[in-house]
Amino acid sequence: MPARPRARTGRARRAFGVVLALLILLVLAARVGLLGPASVGLPVALLAVFAGCAVALTRTHAAALRLLAAAGALVASSAFGISLVNHYYDYYLSWSALASDLAADNGASARPALIPVLHPQVDAHRRAPHAGPSGPGRVVTVPIPGTASGVVGRTALVWLPAQYDDPRYAAVHFPVLELLHGDPGEPRSWLTLDLAAVLDQQAARAATDPTVIVMPDVNGGYHNQQCLNAPGAPQLDTYLARDIPAGLAAGLRIDPPGPHWAVGGLSSGGYCAARLALHYPHQFGAAAIMDGYFHPDLARSLRQRLYGKGPVPAGDDPTRLLASFPAGEPLPAFWIMAGTANATYYHDAITFATAIARRQDLRFLTVIGGRHTPPAWRAALPDLLRWAAATVHGDTAAGQAAIPL
Repeated sequence: MPARPRARTGRARRAFGVVLALLILLVLAARVGLLGPASVGLPVALLAVFAGCAVALTRTHAAALRLLAAAGALVASSAFGISLVNHYYDYYLSWSALASDLAADNGASARPALIPVLHPQVDAHRRAPHAGPSGPGRVVTVPIPGTASGVVGRTALVWLPAQYDDPRYAAVHFPVLELLHGDPGEPRSWLTLDLAAVLDQQAARAATDPTVIVMPDVNGGYHNQQCLNAPGAPQLDTYLARDIPAGLAAGLRIDPPGPHWAVGGLSSGGYCAARLALHYPHQFGAAAIMDGYFHPDLARSLRQRLYGKGPVPAGDDPTRLLASFPAGEPLPAFWIMAGTANATYYHDAITFATAIARRQDLRFLTVIGGRHTPPAWRAALPDLLRWAAATVHGDTAAGQAAIPL
């Protein structure tokens, strides 16, 4: 072989060796927890893999090696783009969460949850005296100033039932459900799940009690803050627990925080709802967790900004808040939903719900075949809305139910 092709082949082999070494280091770093899917180092490493494949592609004449290098460069560049998006949104913070969503048979052997409840009353939604068939409600945009939190420039979507505008109810103050979207997400995410249509259908059948529903802007451009107060960032805990009730009460006829207020959430919003209800039990009489989780799932940068090198405080962990909740004091009412096709969320939800059931009734909804995706959330939303309305009107419906996707 002439000297020049031999040199080029040697450089190509060295490039392949560097790529192989990088891949081995990536796998080892991921296995020991040094490199997560939201780590800054992941796109850097993928860029290096792409560069190595590009060098190999230009330096080798062997057809098989060129094909391998081209495939490697394509995969690395695609993974690089995906990792940048994931790093921005912090959607997957652990490899187990990513594997859980990608596994085709994830949770295939799961069965509907068997959670002990004391006095199940499945679908026993008695009507409040003033409830009855009604017309459609309306969605309005309401500015919510951060008087206590310092949060500025945020608005909330508010769904008002038809009774709110009826002169016969001019003196009535309405219970409230505060719904927290996930991350990424926005208040309108609830409307894309057909919330307004479901509420109008239920109202037409008198299948739900008239309730004001507020959908605040949880993120406001700050991703993965988990509804917590963070130095140098918006004080979201204070905003959601204090400013939202105060801001609504300034312009709407609503009940004050307490037994007639519920907080609900989806995914990371579900974590927020569980934590807020347990942290402020005198402000929220109920919590609805749709496909949520029960330990904080923080990006490393936020964890360091919040706690430095210290542990996560018990007050920021719903599971620990539940374990330390004073004996003899009633918990907020709980509604929990999980899908069988996502093992991580499903089993965590069962564990948390079982701990609640040792103390009081709860409502647990299983979506058979449900994944951490909108189809499962749409299937569960009508039950959440019925339960929340009944609960804030003083008639909690407990028990278990399972619905197919």
